[in-house]
Amino acid sequence: MLCVALVVGVFIPLLEAGMEMTREGKTTQSAAIDIFYSALVNPAFGWALTMLLDNLGLVGCKERSSGLTKMSRWIIPSIMFVVLTGVMALVGMLPGIPALIPGLG
Repeated sequence: MLCVALVVGVFIPLLEAGMEMTREGKTTQSAAIDIFYSALVNPAFGWALTMLLDNLGLVGCKERSSGLTKMSRWIIPSIMFVVLTGVMALVGMLPGIPALIPGLG
């Protein structure tokens, strides 16, 4: 049941959002990163990584990222990426890495 809920509620909407982003030239890199890491690791990981890279101005629309505050540009995305990756490591959702706390995954 959990796998079906994740596929229907998380993976397909993120995949669709990534596909929609490929229509604009500025967001093609962001969409590709989102789709690739969503399929390779986890949709939430793909989203967090894409948000971090996009807000830092490394991919996507660089004009948008230059107008963000320091908090919105790198502090919040970095914290969210670290928290999300840490939780995924704890429960064993990172491919090839066993759960750091047995019994949670």
